[in-house]
Amino acid sequence: MAVQIPLTAEPNQRFIAQIPASNGNLTLGFYLSWNRMAEYWMLDLFNPLTQAEYLTSLALVQQGDSRRDFMSQYGYLNLGSAYLVPLTQSAPAQPGLLSWGTDYAMIWDASAVEV
Repeated sequence: MAVQIPLTAEPNQRFIAQIPASNGNLTLGFYLSWNRMAEYWMLDLFNPLTQAEYLTSLALVQQGDSRRDFMSQYGYLNLGSAYLVPLTQSAPAQPGLLSWGTDYAMIWDASAVEV
């Protein structure tokens, strides 16, 4: 089951989310920061129990089709699929500083992940 990750326009967000997986919940730690110079969001993912990093400084830039899974290149981590989904026809080309929840949502699907 795909779920919307609860994001706000706060420039530095750190939180934990439970995402439904095939046999339980996948628990991920998120840290999102706004890169002022480049004007895009960056994502760090970590294990909230051990604080071990899964990946750091992933630039959340929209490239072409909104159905592109931005986690596909990290399939070996077995964390599922994730998408930046425009919520309006007039959404900017990529999520801006104030875009979460109004112009863009992050959707995560871990239905094929076994925990």
